[in-house]
Amino acid sequence: MPALDSDIGAATRDAQIDTQSSSLIKSWHPNARDTGPSPREGWFDDPADTAAMNAEAFALLGTERRLFLVPVMGVQNVTHLLASLNVTPTVRLVDEEQQADGMFMVTNIEIDLESDSAILELFG
Repeated sequence: MPALDSDIGAATRDAQIDTQSSSLIKSWHPNARDTGPSPREGWFDDPADTAAMNAEAFALLGTERRLFLVPVMGVQNVTHLLASLNVTPTVRLVDEEQQADGMFMVTNIEIDLESDSAILELFG
């Protein structure tokens, strides 16, 4: 099948490159890879769409995320938490020692029925 004129035009136009960076994140992780030989690919006709999608990716990836394992006594506490939510389970974690105070997503729940306890894996 021969290529259509619109396909040839799309394949031969100049690339649009949009970048974002955070000096705060770079100071936290000075050896992290922040640029590479090949940027994340996207296929957008409008430069505004390129910038919008890059901004969304940066909002997810361009911030510090932490992982906590939180012990919970009583399996009933965990099942009550899950039953009361109809969206992605999130909880507020306050831990002065770890300097954490915010909303975290529950990414894993490990229940130990013998000890009537659980461990919540919180990410955020």
